[in-house]
Amino acid sequence: MEDQAKKKLKLIAAVFLVSVFFTLCILTILSLSAKPGFILKNKSGSYRSAGSLMIFGGIAIGLMDPAVYNTKKEAVESAGGNFTPRAAFLDNVAEIEIIQVSDAKDSGLPGNVLGVYQINATGHKGYLYLNRKDGSLFGYVRFPGWAKGSYEPLKKLYISGDKISFTRSVYTREELKKVGSPGYFRQDYQGNFQNNGSAIKGFYIKDGGRYLWDAKRLPGKQ
Repeated sequence: MEDQAKKKLKLIAAVFLVSVFFTLCILTILSLSAKPGFILKNKSGSYRSAGSLMIFGGIAIGLMDPAVYNTKKEAVESAGGNFTPRAAFLDNVAEIEIIQVSDAKDSGLPGNVLGVYQINATGHKGYLYLNRKDGSLFGYVRFPGWAKGSYEPLKKLYISGDKISFTRSVYTREELKKVGSPGYFRQDYQGNFQNNGSAIKGFYIKDGGRYLWDAKRLPGKQ
């Protein structure tokens, strides 16, 4: 029995190492054209930029800038695509932030797309909040029947014409505690506004799978 248990552990370790190896190979290829997409804030107070990240238990593996910086601004501006495959223990990371692709300034953004929507993501029902302040978009999503039902800030929120995209994710232990999620995850949403902004239909990607979502705007909610 002990020999079988040891063989099973060795097999699991081998599969994990092979997965990490192929992940690093893929990341090395992607590093040729990588752009800053994440900022890691260490518990020591320093910052590091990353082009892509994957979470394996308590470890973040991805393309990262080998240098660390004193401020987030320096980390974003100094990266310049000089990423190499690296790993970071999440116990040493205070926060992982997705860099906004665009601040979505008020450049002809239709006002009728802002407000509160009732969202349905493959049976998970909740609320999607879209608003703006000082010309910049911000939003939240909340699923009252999931985990703690807390307000989750939308990351990488972008609206252009009738299209909307954003990311919903939990990357750090602090986010796990706040949201009450059973584990780390990332969901990338895309959709199209319909009926003059009264509805949204689209899909989201999670763990390589594609799932449908839709939302209906609640009248009088702003």
